[in-house]
Amino acid sequence: MPTSSTLTLVLPGTLPPPNIAGDLAKALHAPVSPTPGSSPVFSAWLSRAKPVVSEFDISQQGCSPYEGWWLTRAGYNIQAAQTNRPPEAPAPVFGAGLAPLLAPSATGTDPVWIGRLAHIRISQDHLALANPDELQVTEEESIELANAAQNVFELDGFALHRLSAQDWRVVPVSAGHPGISGATPAAAVDRDIDAWWPQGAVARPWRRLVNEIQMEWYAHPVNEARRDRGQPEINTLWLFGGSAPWQPKLNAARLAGGPAWVQGIAQAAGLPWAPLNEQAIAPGTIASIDSLETAHREEDWGRWLIEMARLDASLFTAAQQALAEGRVDSIELILTGHDRIAQLVIPSKRGLARLLPTPKHDWTSWWSNPNS
Repeated sequence: MPTSSTLTLVLPGTLPPPNIAGDLAKALHAPVSPTPGSSPVFSAWLSRAKPVVSEFDISQQGCSPYEGWWLTRAGYNIQAAQTNRPPEAPAPVFGAGLAPLLAPSATGTDPVWIGRLAHIRISQDHLALANPDELQVTEEESIELANAAQNVFELDGFALHRLSAQDWRVVPVSAGHPGISGATPAAAVDRDIDAWWPQGAVARPWRRLVNEIQMEWYAHPVNEARRDRGQPEINTLWLFGGSAPWQPKLNAARLAGGPAWVQGIAQAAGLPWAPLNEQAIAPGTIASIDSLETAHREEDWGRWLIEMARLDASLFTAAQQALAEGRVDSIELILTGHDRIAQLVIPSKRGLARLLPTPKHDWTSWWSNPNS
């Protein structure tokens, strides 16, 4: 467990699949010039510590490993998702705990549901959720679509409250439980969404509402304008959550970076939150560095290497300098991939420890091969 003098760097998208990991490891470990992507600080960190690696099943947890790590570290208990859940509803998933973090005004024991404006596309043999973060929904678009959907919501027994351009809080008024397990959008992006689609009689009101919204929005001026600009249309709400509000508890001085729900954790835990920059590299900080995540998901490894090198020359170098100067006692690295989480702790070298040789481990074996 990290101390108050530990700097924690959470790095989603840093455990690539085995078929490419070996080649990426060579690039990271190569001399800085002329190899693009060389990351000497990051590769040196991996060689100094032995990892604790755990598997993560997105289909069971209903969230990404990145989201799951944060929920676990913040002390989320899935029992909070059992509140007011009818017996005929699907079993809740761990990712349900993310929704209350996006609705800071939510109190009490009622489940919190979030509808994220999204685009569902037809893949070769299934329906897939496009990454909602890449839709670039504006406030104006969100307001217009909410106005168009307001009557449909009310007639079908739901209420909506806009939280941001991207996220709306969905409240079942007379419709009851929406009949879904509550998986986050990150659990469904680019995957067959059948497993997460609401099923059974309990889900009929929500399915009806989604169908009516899709018809209402198809010819809406917002989507006509988006099609004219070559942007994906907003054709659905991805509903997730179902957990009651809960109290995050973290051994940290501050949080930095990350998506809106990281700010929600900070607010609920009474911790300051800061943008991600070199000033955030300080003892007691838990920093989310998620700029590798999209390239990792899309398997754009050229872009991934370029971004890794940029991080290595900026934030990672600043963190290593803080460690070398004794301003932080240790650096905790949290690496995540599609189905794994790895934790490594790199201690500082003080006093006589400076005279001892730095231990080196063959990190490429476990990084490249999940079964090693």
